[in-house]
Amino acid sequence: SNRNWKIKTNLGIYVLKWMNYCDDNNFKQYMNWLTKLLLIENYPIMLNESTNAKEQVLLYEGHFCQLHKYIFGRNLVLGNKSDCQESFSYLAKLHNILQCEKQYMPEFEYWKKNASHKLKQIETIYNNYFNACDVKKIIKDYDALIDKLYSEKCFSNKYFSTIIHGDYHGENILFDNSNKLTTILDWDTSRIGPRVYDVAKSLYLLCRKQHNSFHIENKLFEFCMEYYSQNSRISLSLEEVKIIPLILSINYIPRLEYLQSFEKKIKKLRWYLDWTYRASQGVKEV
Repeated sequence: SNRNWKIKTNLGIYVLKWMNYCDDNNFKQYMNWLTKLLLIENYPIMLNESTNAKEQVLLYEGHFCQLHKYIFGRNLVLGNKSDCQESFSYLAKLHNILQCEKQYMPEFEYWKKNASHKLKQIETIYNNYFNACDVKKIIKDYDALIDKLYSEKCFSNKYFSTIIHGDYHGENILFDNSNKLTTILDWDTSRIGPRVYDVAKSLYLLCRKQHNSFHIENKLFEFCMEYYSQNSRISLSLEEVKIIPLILSINYIPRLEYLQSFEKKIKKLRWYLDWTYRASQGVKEV
């Protein structure tokens, strides 16, 4: 996982972000391009310090690094209608910048091939931490969600695509003392992709009743979805709206590659296995 350090220097306070290298040769180029574009659009992006090569990201000892000045402000307050309204206004503004060729949903595509084999490997990991009856139910519920991808023909659909943030939650959104949104942080999960993924994840993360809760404030959820649509150049389609609950559930099925990254962090892995299952089932109520 990523690590952050707050660093005090004679030039001011900075934050150093240390990210796992993703073997993506396009990541640095994408971040350079994205930063320039969002600055032109006067979008409230966090501006990183440039390297000697005038790049936004430094590759150092097998890790991507970013350095930016520490930004003072408060995070979004869950349940605060004004905070959510301004946040979804800026999310719509981000999605309005570009209209790209429609794309398949990567989160769905992962399960298109060898889904049974992947679930079997995940089941093996679950068996190390939970009793057999519980594991059987967990895998059965995951399998039912993946079956939905076929029954609802999700693999054959392409969706409106644009720049997406990828992790648009309250701790990545800063407000000043006058309650104005000033900065949106952490763009390392940004990509060109289906906007409905960004919308779905943001609606859940910003409209929860509390942190680590899977219960949604339904009225706030409906308000934010409507406000987003009103500020979008192209409103959400019925197809996009219908797919939101399934996006959320599928997003929380743990992937083998990520589970293997925990290595010997047994306590954290057990918590993650339990949390992702409860999340995948809880968000079905959306």
